Amino acid sequence: MILKKLTLNPFAGIINKAIDFNSGLNIFLGANEAGKSTVVKSILALLFIKPASGKREKEIFKNYLPVGGGDTIKAVLEFSVNDADYSLNKSWGNNNTTELTLSDGTILAKYESIDKKIREFLQLSRLTYENVLVVNQNKLTSTIEDINNLEIRNDLTQILRTALFETGGVSVDKFKELIDNKESDYYNNWDRSANRPRGNKDFNDQWIKGNGLIVKSYYKYRELENDLKKIEEYEFKIDEYNRNITELTDICSKLSLFISGNKKTYEDSSKRELFESKAQNNKEQTKSVNEAVKNWPKIESDLEHQTTTKKNLDDKIKELNIQKIQALDIESKKYRADKYLRIRNLYVESDENNERLKTLTKVTADDVKKCNGIKRKIDNLSNKLEAQKLYAKISAKTDMAGKVTLGTEDAKQFSLLGGESQEEIANGRFIYENESMRIEVTSGNENIEDIINKLNAEKNEFDKLLKSFKIDSIESLDLLEETYKAQINTISNLKSRIKDELGEDTIEGLEIIYNDIQNTKVHRTSNELSEDILKLSNELAVLKEQIKVNNNLIANYTKEFLNKDSLIDKLVILKTEAIKLGEELSGLSPLPEGYSDSVSFIEQYNNSKTELDNKKDELSGKREELLDYEKNDPKKSQKDVDEDLRDAKKEFNKRIEEGDAILLIKETIINTLASAGDTYKPLQDAVNKYLNASMNIDNCDIKLDELNAKSLTRANKEIPVGLLSTGTKDLLGLILRLSMAEFYLKDNKGFLIMDDPLVNLDPQRQLKAVELIKEFSKEKQIIIMTCHPRHAELFNTNVMEL
Repeated sequence: MILKKLTLNPFAGIINKAIDFNSGLNIFLGANEAGKSTVVKSILALLFIKPASGKREKEIFKNYLPVGGGDTIKAVLEFSVNDADYSLNKSWGNNNTTELTLSDGTILAKYESIDKKIREFLQLSRLTYENVLVVNQNKLTSTIEDINNLEIRNDLTQILRTALFETGGVSVDKFKELIDNKESDYYNNWDRSANRPRGNKDFNDQWIKGNGLIVKSYYKYRELENDLKKIEEYEFKIDEYNRNITELTDICSKLSLFISGNKKTYEDSSKRELFESKAQNNKEQTKSVNEAVKNWPKIESDLEHQTTTKKNLDDKIKELNIQKIQALDIESKKYRADKYLRIRNLYVESDENNERLKTLTKVTADDVKKCNGIKRKIDNLSNKLEAQKLYAKISAKTDMAGKVTLGTEDAKQFSLLGGESQEEIANGRFIYENESMRIEVTSGNENIEDIINKLNAEKNEFDKLLKSFKIDSIESLDLLEETYKAQINTISNLKSRIKDELGEDTIEGLEIIYNDIQNTKVHRTSNELSEDILKLSNELAVLKEQIKVNNNLIANYTKEFLNKDSLIDKLVILKTEAIKLGEELSGLSPLPEGYSDSVSFIEQYNNSKTELDNKKDELSGKREELLDYEKNDPKKSQKDVDEDLRDAKKEFNKRIEEGDAILLIKETIINTLASAGDTYKPLQDAVNKYLNASMNIDNCDIKLDELNAKSLTRANKEIPVGLLSTGTKDLLGLILRLSMAEFYLKDNKGFLIMDDPLVNLDPQRQLKAVELIKEFSKEKQIIIMTCHPRHAELFNTNVMEL
């Protein structure tokens, strides 16, 4: 990871400040309290501190609050990884947020995903950065003392400190033993690949012995998780019982109130049902009588009009049927007249094609077959000659002339000047002749002369045959045959069409009908008349149905009421009965609101009584079930177990992180050192390389033995570390830090931050230290913080002021 830009707004004592970083050496100059430490702390906070509301995070947050007050701090870090740009944005306080913008513009907002991504980018643990790659001034001074005072403790923090910071000269075997023991303490019975206990043995089937810290903490939080699930199930079930009991109690109360409040109404409802039934019957009869009074005269009037209309429609349909018969006869004759015209045209067309046939050259299939046979013979003989090609090259020593005959071609004049040559290709025969000689060359065993004679004879026969038809190619002969055949087919087709069109008629009979129909006029077609007949028939059918319905209505009225005069008497009787029924109904208890008839009310009242009995039984059963289930009370509250579970999960995650740190130590340090041998020789070599470069003395080295920096050898003189000056110790501390950083960042593009590394060095050592730092910055990014302008000038590069 290479830092590119840091923006603080606000963070501790800095308000709205942006700081740019170069990929190599960066020198920042600022007075005390100018914010140098704040810049370093903000970078570490952005990379490693989670914006959260936990106790630890709150304590950290307090240290970074703006000096002028406020409840929020914000910082943005822009950086690159493998030449791809990223931006990390964090806010602590009243609104805790984390946001990582990836190189493709994608934004991550979930802290766990962002933290995982940052770990991938850094590739080293937080402790490595805090203790090795970010160096405060006091830590640089105490580097030698820290190594000499190292004690191996069982405490995990000390082990990480030993592995990641005070990397001295302990033997690989002893260091491996420490790491392996610590790995065993954490990972016994834990399957790292599956991220669960070995053999998939969960908390309900636990390993009994030899469990590591991770497995123990896993079983603890899984047991609490199961306890919490049981408590949640218990409390959910209790809540469910209480809800059911409350609901049933409310239902029973409402049903009891309904039953007691409507007892009198229920008793009157049987009488009401009888009276309402009579009243409904009276209402229906009154309606029927009123309809009869209103409709009877009208129906009789309609019947009289419908009967007259029916007679008119019958007469009209008869008249149209007569016209239709006449139209059909005329249409039949017109069809036959049209048929006559079509056939007459076919006769004319047939005569024209017979005349055209007389003008065509008659070519039969035999003629074509004969011509093709001769052509095949010519092709065969030509192919024979073609297959016996001759190649001749004539070279003239002196001028020469004569004639050349090639295959079946005619002889042609031939001449060459002295020194010239000419090549010729002939089919089967080559003849050269002049006044003094004749040279003939043939190929194969066959008589070439005979083949040539036969070929010429067949060609003559072929040309003679084509001339007899007045054409010059066999393709033209094929065309003549096709034309003649097509004309014969056309005439034959016309004869068939005439025969098919005539059928059983004769042309003479059709001609008589044609002449007869010329003076006949058609006013309406049979289709038009049929449509009118159909329309009137449909009207007649509807009218007959109406007449039938009206006759049935009159018959029903007569059967029920005898005549129109008795309707009034019936209506008076019904009205008197309705008044009496209304008086009887008004004396009964009214139906409750929402009920329109007694039947539905009685049904609801009886259903409510049955439902009340059932709900009381159900309520009693639920109360008994609740008392019985309460015996399973887990004794602990959900809140207590939930808090224990959060602590157990934190403990488990902590153990996982600690285990990951141990594995990282093992992978990044032990494996690296072991690959070079059984000791920390690679690190010691790196230290001595920087040491010799800074001292300008060959064979100047510091002994790292069993993780102790015991002595410095200089000019073959061994000096105990305890006797070294503070300046020398600081220089050695700087060398150790650069060596360790080089070791950690060997395959990484990373950064190293140092605070005032020159402060305790004399001028000569300062120059040496500057050379070491500048050399380191050629490969890695290094950020130097200082409050001394003179120190900044020594680096002879662009200095950024804070």
